[in-house]
Order: sequence, then structure tokens, then C-alpha cells
Amino acid sequence: MISLGRSKEQVIDRIVRHISRHSVFSILFRSYLTVLIIAIIDFITGPYLSMLVFYLIPIIITSWFVGRRAGLLISLVSAVGCSIHDVLFFPVSPSQMAVSWLVLLWNPLISLSVFLIIAYTLSAMKRAMDEKLQFEFKVAAEVQSRLFPQSLPPMKTLSYTALCKPAATVSGDYYDAILIKPQTLGIALGDIAGKGISAALLTANLQGLLRSFAPLHCDDVAELMSCVNNSLYNCTDSSKFATLFYGLYDDNNRTMTYVNAGHNPPIIFRRKNNHPAQNMNQDEVSLSFDRKEADDNHFYDIIKINAADTVIGAFSDEIYKPNTIQLCSGDTLILYTDGLSEARNFIHEEYGEERLTMLVGSNLHLSHQPMHDLILDDVNKFIGDGIQIDDITLIVAKIN
Repeated sequence: MISLGRSKEQVIDRIVRHISRHSVFSILFRSYLTVLIIAIIDFITGPYLSMLVFYLIPIIITSWFVGRRAGLLISLVSAVGCSIHDVLFFPVSPSQMAVSWLVLLWNPLISLSVFLIIAYTLSAMKRAMDEKLQFEFKVAAEVQSRLFPQSLPPMKTLSYTALCKPAATVSGDYYDAILIKPQTLGIALGDIAGKGISAALLTANLQGLLRSFAPLHCDDVAELMSCVNNSLYNCTDSSKFATLFYGLYDDNNRTMTYVNAGHNPPIIFRRKNNHPAQNMNQDEVSLSFDRKEADDNHFYDIIKINAADTVIGAFSDEIYKPNTIQLCSGDTLILYTDGLSEARNFIHEEYGEERLTMLVGSNLHLSHQPMHDLILDDVNKFIGDGIQIDDITLIVAKIN
């Protein structure tokens, strides 16, 4: 019985999801077409075979998925279609004309009343459910907003800012700035697989795990990531995982020790001849260099911190390899989620990493906050009349 009930729920859920993917115009067109087909069948079969129940199908679909006005209107049209055969086939004798016309009026009124009650009730139920859901999403968004750092710990040699712009009410992106020690800052940026409430709940879980384990593994980012990965793997389904970049910034030495677990490569913009005197332990697999020319004819290097490790939460007992990079005064560090690089305009063009690097490279004179505002403004202009399909999270840091 339980399995049978679940199968019915799955079928209904699939039907609802299938209809929800269609536009309002598509739903209305198909609903009115269905009414027309039923009315024709009703006319052909005559007054002896009622098609009343079949008119309820387009009325229910329209009232639930489009709204009250559309539901009431299609109820009126359905009542007219349901009564055509009565008008055309009902026998009227001169002696019973008054009674006959009363019957002809009574039947359509009853049909219309039933249709209107069903349409009004369903649309009211849907509206109440939507309002309740919106309230719950609003509460969830308020709770989630408190998970992001309310203030960023200040550092002497690092100026930075961060923001998450959800595509919907709640976000599946995560960023954090954790003061591990007075001179050590943990910077995290992650992206949860999936969307909606489930992704938001996993975001909260990831935030709790990272903040719990970070003080226990102050300088060992690899061990920290392993603990977070195993904990996430043990408490979630195997299909739930996250990309995560975590770096420890040393305020005294301007170094960052990091692990990039499947996340978009953070980008470092460095002016020509502004390289450290000696190289740190930099894994050539995880770093890539590219030289560009800015508008002022000054060359700069692009250093990408590539994803050398696997995502977290997908597999147990993963081993993560830490790397350290020497940062320099004047460097610009950009960390972002794929909601930024994969943002689309109304003709479905992607914003792309190349546009991001060109924008930042042409404005390296800006400090962290103006640069942050410039990038988000450019992304918003690019999207234009399009729809933001994914959460956008951006961290911009300047090395002082």
C-alpha cells in the first residue's frame, strides 16, 4: 500500500512538473483547444451522452496553473460548450414551451455554477499555498542571510568585499571569511549542486561544518577539507555535493595556502615585474599563467588557481593536496561562482570568463569595492532583459 501510494504521488508530481514547464500562453491555448474538442464530441454524441466531467480537466489545469480570472473565463466557455447540444437537440412543443425554456436555462446555469465553484476554489487554494510558500521562502532567506558573515574581519595587507546575489529567494552559493588566528584569515567560496530549499539547507550544513572544523585544523587546509568532505558525504545523499575553494591568507607574509575542490578557478591579476622575489611551493598543475595587455599599455599576468581536487560530498575518504602561492602588493584577486561566468542575456549568450578578465584587467587601478561594484553592474547590464538563472557570488580582494 505504501509503495502504491508513493507511485501515485510520483505520477502526480511528474504531471505537475510537466505542466509547470509550459508557458501561460501554452497552457491557455491547450485548455481552450481541449474545451473545443470536448464541445464537438458533445455535439456529435447528442444529448444522451454527457461530457460534463471532461470539461473539468481544462478548468482544473487553468485555475491551478494560470489563475482565478483565466479559470473563471474558461468555466464560462465550458458551460456554453456543455449546453450547445441541449439547445440544438432539446424537443420543444408549443404546449410545453415555457417549461422547456426553463429547463434550457436551468441546465447551463447548474453547469456554470459547478464550473465556477471548482475554478474559484482551486485558484483560491493555489493562491493560499503560494502565499504560504512565499512566506516560508522569505523566512528561509532571512535565516540564510544570517549565515553569511555580517562583517568581514579586517586585515592589514588585504582589503576585500563579498556579496551573494541569489537567483531565487534562497541561494545555493556559500561564502565565508573566518578569522582563524589574529594574522590568518580563512576565505571560503562554494557552490552547492542543485537549487531551491534543498541547496539552501546544504549550504547551511556546509557553513556549520566549515566553521566547526576550521579552528581545529588551523593551518592544515587539506585535513580540514577531508573532514568537511567526509561529514558532508555521511549526512547527505551521494547526488548532493559542492564545489569549494578554501584558502588561508597569511597577513604577515601575503601568502595563501589553499585547496580548490572542483570550484571555478580564482583569478589573480598581477602587474608586470610585480612578481615575488622567490617562488613558494606552487603546484604547476594547479596554477596557469597568461599575459595580457591593459588599456594603458602596461602588461599584467593572469594567474588562475585551477581545480586540482575533486568536489566535496561526492566520495568518501578523499585526499586533498594543499598548495601555497605568494601574493604581492597590488595584486587583485577575483573569486566567483559559475552563476557569474555563465550568466546569460536574452539571446542566451554567456557572460564568460574572458569578458570578466578583460573588464578587470582594464580597471586594475580601482580599489576592491569599486571593482566589485563594476563587475556586478556589468553582469546586470549584460543580462538585461534576460533572467538570472543561477546564484551569483563574487569576492574581490586587493593586496595592500
